[in-house]
Amino acid sequence: MRRSLSQRILRWLARRGAGRIQVRAVALVAVSLVVFVVVMVAADLMSSRRIIERELEQQTEATARMIAVIAGDKLSTGVLTDMARTTISLARIGNLARIEIHDRRSGATLEADAGRFLLRSQFNNPLARAALANGQVMFHNAQDHVEVAVPIFVQDAIRGVVLVASTDDFQIQKRREAILRSLVIAIVFLAVLLPLMSVLVGRLLAPVRELTEATRRIARGELDVPVRARSGGELGELAASFHRMTKRLKASIEVERRLAYTDPVTGLANRERLRRGVENAAEAARIDGRPRALFFIDLDGFKRVNDVFGHETGDKLLIAVARRFESVLREQGWVLIDPMTAPLLQDRIDRPALLGRHGGDEFVIGVRFRSDARAEAAALAARLLSTLREPFDIDGQIIVVGASVGIACMPDDGGDASTLMRHADLAMYQAKEAGRNRYCFFSSEMSQKLIDRLVLEMELRRAIGNDEIDAFYMPQVDLKTGRICAFEALARWRHPTKGLLQPAQFIPLAEESGMIADIDKAVMRKALRQASDWAWKGTTIPVAVNMSPEDFARPEMITFVARLLKEYGVPGNLLEIEVTESAAMRDPDRAARVMSELKRSGVRFAIDDFGTGYSNLGQLLKLPVDVFKIDRSFVKSIEGNGEAHHLVRTIVGLADQMGLSTVAEGIETEEQAELLTRLGVHIGQGYFYGQPVPASEAEKLIERHYPHAAGGSWMV
Repeated sequence: MRRSLSQRILRWLARRGAGRIQVRAVALVAVSLVVFVVVMVAADLMSSRRIIERELEQQTEATARMIAVIAGDKLSTGVLTDMARTTISLARIGNLARIEIHDRRSGATLEADAGRFLLRSQFNNPLARAALANGQVMFHNAQDHVEVAVPIFVQDAIRGVVLVASTDDFQIQKRREAILRSLVIAIVFLAVLLPLMSVLVGRLLAPVRELTEATRRIARGELDVPVRARSGGELGELAASFHRMTKRLKASIEVERRLAYTDPVTGLANRERLRRGVENAAEAARIDGRPRALFFIDLDGFKRVNDVFGHETGDKLLIAVARRFESVLREQGWVLIDPMTAPLLQDRIDRPALLGRHGGDEFVIGVRFRSDARAEAAALAARLLSTLREPFDIDGQIIVVGASVGIACMPDDGGDASTLMRHADLAMYQAKEAGRNRYCFFSSEMSQKLIDRLVLEMELRRAIGNDEIDAFYMPQVDLKTGRICAFEALARWRHPTKGLLQPAQFIPLAEESGMIADIDKAVMRKALRQASDWAWKGTTIPVAVNMSPEDFARPEMITFVARLLKEYGVPGNLLEIEVTESAAMRDPDRAARVMSELKRSGVRFAIDDFGTGYSNLGQLLKLPVDVFKIDRSFVKSIEGNGEAHHLVRTIVGLADQMGLSTVAEGIETEEQAELLTRLGVHIGQGYFYGQPVPASEAEKLIERHYPHAAGGSWMV
């Protein structure tokens, strides 16, 4: 087989000791030159083609204009057939394939080529029609010919149109000349440059071998590669730069790896790093059968820390929690390992453990045990919970948080990272539902609970749209007179199949899924509509409605409340909005703006659960509130707890000095009611006075307390 010129050159370079990089470089240069020549030839041909097309257009247009002038003279004195012989002659000498002359007046069309003519009545060429319509010369470049349509003017009026089509003889001749010229240029160019470039490349690329080999080794992950180029000048400088680059690359890769797999707040493994570590642990459990467990830890009360003290303090608390978890693991004899190195497969580590932050206030711990996984896991979970009971001192702020811990055992509770994490997460939620600050092992029944939860969430979304959320009314009683002075509207869900659901069965779900604001709106709408209805019947009585933190975050809440007051014709002072202390202090400035705007309509505000938060009292007292609601936890312990007794007295004294009212929640006994009355509390509510009831029963309570209300109105 005869070898090509390029193959001969490459073999010649190889016999002279050229390396693969040199041979490839020569081949690359040769190919590049050939490509360059091909592109150059193609560009020359394209340029020649445009020149040929322009020449053909000019020639065809000139011929068409001449025919149009002749046709105009003929048509002004004669008929179209007088042009027959003339057009045949013009087609023959002008390299025209076809000539059409259309007379608008007679509607006839003369068609002629180099040897014959035809007179017909049809005229369908779109190019000629366009020229006839706008009175301008029209062009159409086809693949092998040019068509030109020129309007015929007789006495400054368009009489007809001439359409000519060129032959391909002119283009064929010109293209042959252009191709021949380009080939000669290409052959001369390659004949001179190819041998010259082959020799130059062979000499210049010899020092590049070492750099090439170093690059290959770096590509294989070897970053500690010495580069010692023997050549001076630019190649020597390149070698030194290459060496510096590899050092920086190694440092950069280490930094990027740390950032990609490390939590920026705590310095622990992040979510992806944890996933890989758990995957390694699950694989190890399948191989060696040794017991392991995964702990999913969620801090209790962390959200309130962020709301009250800010995210910077929250981040510092997360760091402190991480350090305590590390300390517990080391005290118990575990060795903290990097989950990326898969050390759980190595028998030399007796008790490996991985620790990371999954996100937010969630931590994950994975450990290997020596014997009984459940017993050792329970002991470790109890130790983790106990280490959080000691308060944290963050920049002088004493903060207490708990935790809910979910535990999934390997391999019984899952054979992959995704399943294990999900099951440990489910167990953690079970611990929260059981009362928080405790641990819980995963069980198969929890999966069904998750499904039930998802179904309930979908049903709750539908319930809001179907008006299934109802308002029940809990009486608030004047402690001095014992008479009802207001009602608090509380949400109830009239489920189509499960009946009446209490708030505890759906409010936590609504808060987690972001539907609580819509529920608050539904309750407020029904409460104001009911207050309006009672007013029409002669009883004006205030209603209190809860507003969630999500409501405060929505700018449209102000206009929503104002619209409802106007829609139902209810005075603003009949509406009292209850805001929790933590919600009000999440963004005090925004809370003050919202409250001030609504108070212009007469709306009253109450701070719910007052005294249970970690609020800045100075900031809290700046809010335009009207009522302090004393939390039920103080009322419950007020009889036998001197501290609770003193705290309630303090709240009442503070409220009296500010001209505010006080409401005690959760009153269940007569003794509590009497004690709160002596302490100066103004209003009480709780099961001692009545449970939340539907509007119809609330109306009966009003009639019982105010038997003459139907004849007039009353208002607290």
